[in-house]
Amino acid sequence: MLRGFHLANNGNITDEHLDWLQGVEMVKCLVRLDLPAEPTGFQRLHESLPPHTEFVLRLYMPGRWSAEEFVQRTQERLPRILSTLEDRTTWIEIHNEPNHKDGIEGWGRGMEHVTTFIPWYHYILSRFRCIGFQNLGFPGLALGDQHWERVWARECKQIIEMSDWIGVHSYWQDGPDQMFDDRLGWNWSWYQKRFPGKRLIVTEAGNSNCHSPNVYQVLSP
Repeated sequence: MLRGFHLANNGNITDEHLDWLQGVEMVKCLVRLDLPAEPTGFQRLHESLPPHTEFVLRLYMPGRWSAEEFVQRTQERLPRILSTLEDRTTWIEIHNEPNHKDGIEGWGRGMEHVTTFIPWYHYILSRFRCIGFQNLGFPGLALGDQHWERVWARECKQIIEMSDWIGVHSYWQDGPDQMFDDRLGWNWSWYQKRFPGKRLIVTEAGNSNCHSPNVYQVLSP
């Protein structure tokens, strides 16, 4: 199990962030595909962290973009970041929470959404492999029955198994009972049983009552 942190999504790297990262083995960062690629923050992280520190890069565009546009934007931005990180191990997460019930990530929770997401993701996964991108991960799903999380996980079984790893979100509230509940804080354990042998990376986790503006713990069982 690797221990790490999810940095702030605004991309700013401060001295305080670097203090938090001392001793961690994995750092998760957001890569906004709708904004110009500026690898300055990644350069600072690369220079400040030991060579064994791994990176999780979430590729994200707000809303629902075509698969072709997603691939094009990634080709324009990601190679610069990977070049900056040199030979570090990097894990690429393809988007985020497509099942969110409010559709804030471009889809929604219903079957009509999962059936359009599957070919979208499959196209991107295939194109990325042709390009040469490696360590490609299925995105963490919005947690809980209100988002049809496990319906989505079951329906997406084939493309999850095609992926190199799975992103998982684990949130809880109000104490250890929820923290160790396999539908909340211990959500990763359900995926471990459902997809044995598949690498899991907990890309979002924390007590959602706290609303920390800075970091959430990231775990890679």
